[in-house]
Amino acid sequence: MVADDGWNGTEDGYIVTSKTELHDRTYSEVREATNELNADRVCAARNRAADALDSCAEKRKDGENPSKP
Repeated sequence: MVADDGWNGTEDGYIVTSKTELHDRTYSEVREATNELNADRVCAARNRAADALDSCAEKRKDGENPSKP
């Protein structure tokens, strides 16, 4: 869910890698979809997704075509 949101990114076509922005965009939805999963686990999962998205964004900058994490 978080990786999908970040991958779809912005209207400019950029991948969202900011943990804060991803949190603001997805936190409530993830909590609802996971039956009120512990907040710490939601944040940990978001951080992992943000790190994976950051790696993809770096690969795009280097001219590669990474797949969505």
